[in-house]
Amino acid sequence: MNDDLMEEMFKDAYEDELWLYCSYQALWFSPDELKAAQQEGRFKWGAQNFTLRDPGEHIIELEKSVANVQKTLADFKERVQS
Repeated sequence: MNDDLMEEMFKDAYEDELWLYCSYQALWFSPDELKAAQQEGRFKWGAQNFTLRDPGEHIIELEKSVANVQKTLADFKERVQS
């Protein structure tokens, strides 16, 4: 892992209020979370494994997932009552 590249990525994340996203495992980390995990010896991957993204994107994804599950539940309840 190139510490200089990761430090630059952390700096950019803090400045722009972005989170670090790993597409391989679909993991989202705030800069503080990832730093803490890396200090514990976890997720010590290089900068090439992360992109900086707006955490609001993940909120939107999760809200869509919740809405889809709620619709699936409502549809199933309707089927049960029929």
